[in-house]
Amino acid sequence: MSTRGSRGRAVRRNRGAASLALATGLALFLGGCSLILDFDKKENPADIDGAVSDAAPFVDGGDPCGAFESNDTLTAAVLIEPGTYSPLGICPGGDKDFFRFVLADNQDMVVEATFDNKNGAGDLEMRLYDNSTGMIIDGSMGVLDFERVERSLADSNQLPAGEYVVEVYGFNDTIENTYDLSLTVTSP
Repeated sequence: MSTRGSRGRAVRRNRGAASLALATGLALFLGGCSLILDFDKKENPADIDGAVSDAAPFVDGGDPCGAFESNDTLTAAVLIEPGTYSPLGICPGGDKDFFRFVLADNQDMVVEATFDNKNGAGDLEMRLYDNSTGMIIDGSMGVLDFERVERSLADSNQLPAGEYVVEVYGFNDTIENTYDLSLTVTSP
């Protein structure tokens, strides 16, 4: 980032160096504690603890194609809590996104993906799996701007306590689209 100095010459500012200098100065001020932050170092995914990466990251406003990746298989499904996750993406064509969640006894659930169908050119589909068996137990394959799976006591199809996985994928391997995913869990 460059700004103009008082005499019109370019002055270059380095955020990483300024942050490091601030952190070092603060450490000296605190009397012997040292803290050095390296803002220029790139994050290595292999350095991330698996238990930490198991939690759902905040994706609002982020890159829809990179959100939650690599969640492209049933065994790599990312744990989510009830809420809305946006924006997410099926990209490139043929991509699949898997998300897992836990239900306790006597809980209803609704999972919904909303998107722009683009007159069929952006049609997404959804499947629900029992994570303990890997078996498909429900699905939604409509032609509107959403896919929805609901299992409830009122509909006499409430799921037992356990872990479940939802898969979002394109109607065919050429479909690329962004979507929002919402999970609602309630006790009747």
